[in-house]
Amino acid sequence: MLKNVLRKQKGITLVELLVGMATTAVFLTGVISFSITSINLNTNTNNEANATNQLKNAFNYINRDVEQAGLVTPTNPNGFPLKLSWVQNTDNQTVIYSLVNGVLQRNQYLNNVLQSTLNVANNVNPNQAKTNCTWDSTYHDLSVNITISKGAVNESRQFIITPRVVQISAQTTDTMSLSSSGIFSSYGDLVTLTATVSPTTYSGMVTFLDAGTSINISPIVNGTATYFAANLSVGSHPITALYSGDAVYSASTSSILTQTVNKASTTATLSSSANPSNCGQSIFFTAAVSPTSATGTVQFNIDGVSFGSPVPLSNGSASSGATIALTSGNHSVTAVYSGDANYNGSTSSVLTQVVNKISTAVTLSSSAPYSADGQSVTFTASVSPTIATGTITFKDGVTTLGTGTLSGGQTTYSTTTLSIGVHSITAVYGGGTNYVGSTSSVLTQTVTTVTATFGQTSGPVGTVITVTGSGWAVSDIISGVTVGGVTATKTLSVNSSGNLSGTITVPTLTVGLKNIIITGNNTGSKTFTGAFQVTTVPTLTSIGKNSSTTSSTSISVTVPAGGVAAGNTIIVTFTMSSAIGTVGVTDKGNTYTSDADVNNSSNVRTLVFSAPVTTALVSGDTIKVTYPSAVSKAVSIYYVSGLVLPKDQSATATGNSNSPSSGNTANTTQDYELLIGAIGYKNTSTFTAGGSFTALLKSTAGTNLTIQPEYRIVTSDGVYAANGSMTTSGGWAAAIVAYKTK
Repeated sequence: MLKNVLRKQKGITLVELLVGMATTAVFLTGVISFSITSINLNTNTNNEANATNQLKNAFNYINRDVEQAGLVTPTNPNGFPLKLSWVQNTDNQTVIYSLVNGVLQRNQYLNNVLQSTLNVANNVNPNQAKTNCTWDSTYHDLSVNITISKGAVNESRQFIITPRVVQISAQTTDTMSLSSSGIFSSYGDLVTLTATVSPTTYSGMVTFLDAGTSINISPIVNGTATYFAANLSVGSHPITALYSGDAVYSASTSSILTQTVNKASTTATLSSSANPSNCGQSIFFTAAVSPTSATGTVQFNIDGVSFGSPVPLSNGSASSGATIALTSGNHSVTAVYSGDANYNGSTSSVLTQVVNKISTAVTLSSSAPYSADGQSVTFTASVSPTIATGTITFKDGVTTLGTGTLSGGQTTYSTTTLSIGVHSITAVYGGGTNYVGSTSSVLTQTVTTVTATFGQTSGPVGTVITVTGSGWAVSDIISGVTVGGVTATKTLSVNSSGNLSGTITVPTLTVGLKNIIITGNNTGSKTFTGAFQVTTVPTLTSIGKNSSTTSSTSISVTVPAGGVAAGNTIIVTFTMSSAIGTVGVTDKGNTYTSDADVNNSSNVRTLVFSAPVTTALVSGDTIKVTYPSAVSKAVSIYYVSGLVLPKDQSATATGNSNSPSSGNTANTTQDYELLIGAIGYKNTSTFTAGGSFTALLKSTAGTNLTIQPEYRIVTSDGVYAANGSMTTSGGWAAAIVAYKTK
C-alpha cells in the first residue's frame, strides 16, 4: 500500500516550489519586463503541472505492480532497472522499469516474451541522487524517488511502497563462458565457437569478436550461442563473446579465448606427360597441389637441379616447360610447392622419369657395286633418325675396313684396295648416349679387273644400251651377252687397248633390275650385277575433262566405261582463276598428292595431282576436285600404267606471253621417265606442244581459261621443261612433273 511520503521525502513539495518561484518573480520585476516575466511564469507553471501529472502516473503504475510482485529486484547502483515478478495462472509475469534516455519505460513480459512497452514518465533526471529506488530492510518497504527536470523545473517525489514481498533480490551479474572445438586449428578448419550464458533463460543475441571486431552475431538457444568459423586467417585470434542483454538480463562479456590458427598442410603430386619417353621426345611435368585453393609457386627439379623458374599455381595446378634434353636413363624429378600465407609448402614424392634410347636403322650404298680392280669405291652409310651422332664402322665380312663420324645422319668410306672378288660389306653403327646401335643389311660389292659402263641404266624392252669398258683382253671377241638371263642383241667389240664399246638391245623381259653378263672369248664371262632396270612403257588413257564458270567450289569428272584398274596411276591436271587456299582431289578410295602448284597473279593457278590406284574405279564413279572459292575452273584427268610414285622431280613458272614454259627440273634420277606438263592460260587460243611433248585432251572454261596437259617419255636422265606456244598471248601458269617408270 502507498504510505505517507513525508517520512522519507527527499525533494521539495509543490507548495514550496511555488512560494520560491513567486519570491523570485518579485525580485526580478525591476530587472525584467513584465511581459517576459509573465511568459516565464506561465511556462514554468505549465512545466510544473506536467511534471506533477507524470510523477503521479509513474507512481500509480509502480504501486500497482509492486503490490502484485512476489519478487522485487532492484539493480545497483540506482535500483533501475527495477524488475518485478510474480506467477499468475501458471504464467510467469514480469514487469521491468528502465531508464532509457530520460524516459521511464515500463516493459511487460509473459513467460519472458515482451507483451507491451509503455513510457510512464518523460524528462526523468537519470542522476543517481535524483532518481532511484531502494529496499529498506528495516521497514520492509520499497522507497522510490523520481525527479523530473525540464527547463527551470526540478519536480521530485518519493513514494514508500510495501509489497507483498515473497523474495527481494538484487539482479545477479550475468555469467558467460566461451569455448572452442579446438584452440589450435589449421587454416580452413571449421572451428566451433560456443558461448554459454547463465542462467539459461537468457534471450537475445551474442556477438563474437576477434580482437574487438565483430565476426558473427548468433542467437541464444537454450543458453548457448554457436558460431562455426571457417574463415579464420592464420595467426593468433583473441576471441570474446559479448551478450548485449535483453529486457531481463544485463550485458556481459566472456573472458578472452585465444584461438591459434596454423598454416594448413598441403600435398603435392607429380605426373609426367609421357613416362617412359624416348631421347629427344618433348615432355613436361605437372604438379597438382591439394587443396586447390593454395596459391604460390612450384619449382620443378630434375636430378636435384632446378628446371626452369618457379611456376605460379592456377587452380591447384602448375606445369613445367617442355624439354627434349633428357639423356637416356632414369631421372629423379620432384615438385616443390613454396607455400603461401595460409598453406605450408610441400614436396612431391620422387617421380622416376625413364628415358629410353632411340632405335636406329642403317642403310648402305655403293658408288659402284660392280667395280674394277683398283677402282675407287665409296660406301655411304645413312642412319635414321638423322640427328643420331657417333661413328660407323665399315666391315668386309668380319674385317674392319675403316670408320666414319656421322654428320647429318651420314658418313662415307672410300677405298681402292678391295681385292678382286665378291665382298660382303656392312655398316655398323655403334650407338650413342641416346641412340641404340644397329647394323645395315649386307651390300654385295663385286670387284673385277674388267669394267663395263652402261649409258642407259633403265628403260623398257627394246632399249638400246650404249656400252664402254676397259680391262678386256686385247682385241677380244665378245661371244655373248645376256640381260636378265635372256640373250640380247649386241654390237660390241674390244680394241687393241682392251677398251670395250658398242650397244646392247634389251630383250623381252619382265620389269625389274637385271644383271648383264658379257662374255669374251679371252676375257671370259663378266657379270655386271643389277646393271639395268627394265621398266614398262607407260600408256596414257583419258578419263575425261570438265569445266565450269559457275559459282561452285567443286567440279567432278565421271569415270567412263572400262573404269580404272588397280595398279595404275591417276594424273589430274587442273587450272582455276587465281585463288589462294587448299585444293584437293578425292574419289571413292584413293589418296591424291599435290605434285605441283603454281599461281600467277594474272588470275590463273595450275595444279597437278597424282594417286596410285589401290581402289579400282568403275564406270559411273566420280573424281572430284574441291577448291576454296567459287571461280572459273577446268580439269583434264588421265590414268597411266607403269609409274613409280612419288614423283621424281618437278618445276613451275608463270608469265604473260604466248610461249609458256615450266622452267627446268632438277636432274632426273632415272633414265626412263614420264614427263607430264600442265599449262593453264587465260584464253582459249590454240596451243601447240613444244620440246618433243605431245598435247593431251585440253579443257576450256568459258572464253577465258584453259588447262592444256602434255606428256613426253625420256630415255636418259637430265633436266627437262614443259613448254609450247599459243596463238594469243596471255597470263599463264606452267608446271612439269617427272615420274619414274616401273
